[in-house]
This record gives sequence, C-alpha cells and structure tokens, in this order.
Amino acid sequence: MADRVGQQLGNYRLDQLLGQGNFADVYLGTHIHLNTQAAIKL
Repeated sequence: MADRVGQQLGNYRLDQLLGQGNFADVYLGTHIHLNTQAAIKL
C-alpha cells in the first residue's frame, strides 16, 4: 500500500505509519483543529 504520511484526510493529518496488514495500514493522525490524535485505518 502507498505511504500516505504527511497527507490530509478530512480533518486529520497523517503523521506516522503505525502498522501494516494484508488489507489495511494504520496511521497516527492528528485532528487539525482540535489537536487530538487518533489511529486511522485505511
């Protein structure tokens, strides 16, 4: 899968790749307005 670090997805900026699986990648994302973090599975 493509590395998407640095891209913006909705209100989240993808900061770091946390893990990769057969069907999805998991990124650490930061909400650009609230400055909260979440794991985002793509």
